[in-house]
Order: sequence, then C-alpha cells, then structure tokens
Amino acid sequence: MMVTPGRELRAAVPGGIIAGWQAGTGPAVLGADSPIPPGHGIATAALIPGAQYAVEPDCGHFAWLERPGSVRQALASICR
Repeated sequence: MMVTPGRELRAAVPGGIIAGWQAGTGPAVLGADSPIPPGHGIATAALIPGAQYAVEPDCGHFAWLERPGSVRQALASICR
C-alpha cells in the first residue's frame, strides 16, 4: 500500500522519513491520548524488524496536526 501523506504531514517531517513510511520501515509517533491505544502501535512496531516509535504525551490520534513541532523533534531523535 502506498502512503500519500498530506501537506501538513509533509511540512512537519523530514523528507527521508516519508520514503521510509512508503517502504513500510519508517518511524512512528503515537499520540498518548489517541482513541486507538498507543499499545496497538507499539505491538505493531514489535512485528517490524528495526521499527522505531515514540509516544507523544498530551496528543491525540493526529499528532502531526496537533503538535507538529514536537512530532518533528521526536522523529529527529528516533532517526539519530
């Protein structure tokens, strides 16, 4: 499945990360207050070799829209 990120997401993250998502290997930032429990994303990441994630506090399902600066920082720290 091809991921087609929206304009807001493309503005919030470095370009190389989007390529990783499209390949199914990119990092994820999960919102701690999402209606989809972060544990589901963590369990999914455990099934993908090399997958990395961060849980963003005080954030819902659309973390990149709610806190783009924090998401960018989390992604930068994951990718170091």
